[in-house]
Amino acid sequence: MQFKWLLMLLIAVSLLAAPAAGQAAPAMVEKTDVQVEALSGHLPPLIQKRMQASVQSLADQLLTGQRIDRVADGRSQYEDIIHDVFDKILVGYSVAKVTIVPAETSQLFVQLVPWAETIQGVTVEIDVEGMPPEIAALAKQDLAGVAVVFEQSLMGLPVDATDWTNGVLKSSLQDFMDKQLPEFRADFDMDTGRETAVKLTVYPKGPVIRNIDLSMRSDTMPNILLLNYRPQLQKRADIMLGVPIAFVNRHQEYFRRILKDSLDTTPDFKNFKMHTVIDLQPGARTVIMSRSDTAKYRLRFEDRLDMGRSGDNGESTSFSAYAGMMISPKDALFVQTEFYPQDVRFIWYGGYARMFAEDAEVFVKYDTNTRDFVLGAGKTFDQRWHLRYEYAQATSLGEIGVRYRLHDFVSLEYILQKDDSWLRLIGNF
Repeated sequence: MQFKWLLMLLIAVSLLAAPAAGQAAPAMVEKTDVQVEALSGHLPPLIQKRMQASVQSLADQLLTGQRIDRVADGRSQYEDIIHDVFDKILVGYSVAKVTIVPAETSQLFVQLVPWAETIQGVTVEIDVEGMPPEIAALAKQDLAGVAVVFEQSLMGLPVDATDWTNGVLKSSLQDFMDKQLPEFRADFDMDTGRETAVKLTVYPKGPVIRNIDLSMRSDTMPNILLLNYRPQLQKRADIMLGVPIAFVNRHQEYFRRILKDSLDTTPDFKNFKMHTVIDLQPGARTVIMSRSDTAKYRLRFEDRLDMGRSGDNGESTSFSAYAGMMISPKDALFVQTEFYPQDVRFIWYGGYARMFAEDAEVFVKYDTNTRDFVLGAGKTFDQRWHLRYEYAQATSLGEIGVRYRLHDFVSLEYILQKDDSWLRLIGNF
């Protein structure tokens, strides 16, 4: 029973709250939907969007919030107002017809007629100012497709209506540049006509590269031999001078490749099967380090100065030359000589080395002076420290050497024997 009375009460409240018949709130225009089209020719999408936004603003002021029935009754007047106002602000087009369909979302159809001939073709010429030809070509690759930006705003547009495009083109072009070539700014000039020619000029934005610090190194060939190739590598690196740092950073792979190829394609590098790795650090002072090594040969020249060695017999200075050839990825045959200039004496070795890793090896070499073998092993740590051990069978003497590379051209080695120890300064050529 209580449920029945509760249900009746809810029905009564609903009836009392509902508006009486004939007193319903009048329907209003909530928003407008505008469509602008050209009766003949193509209306560029970006220009169409801009025109629709202009009509939308006008239509919202006139229609939004108005009763639908009143808009329907005065439709022709509203259409005439929109026709006259929009026709006055148009350039290159005339308004042929305005049609309003009243509803909560009222639809407006605006039809345009062009004044004269329309743009049927667009060509874009790109000029990269202040850059070497190779950099300009790379920038133009980034700008591939920029013609579409102009075509979307110009194709089908009356020649006299290009004023409509300035703001749209600048905005669209800036968006394109921000995505494709953000290190440059752009400007353009147009020669309008049935076939419109656009000249696009791009300029570099700072900061740019001011200096280049170039170094060349090798762990398998004498560094002094690389000096002959420094001028050509420097010439290739200099194309980056004045180029935006961010542009070089974004195209690091390209710049590393052209620097690498400038060395690896030379006849000498091909003969020695040398391969170069480029370390590039773009900045106002750009640092470039090339490391060229061969997996086939091992050549080393060293100048040695011993300090604190007892009983050196005046032989504190010596030179060492090492020439090896890999007979497999892990096995090498080598010839080594030590030259003592004080008494013009040579010691020759021939040997075999086995690599267990890139930084560890064991070897055996034959001393032609003592006519006996020398056994040894070596290990490199952290690219700067090197530990070696050699045992000479002729003298039953072992030697430990701990080397530290101060620089790519200079190392220090502490040498320890059974009854002696000393410091050796080594110049790596």
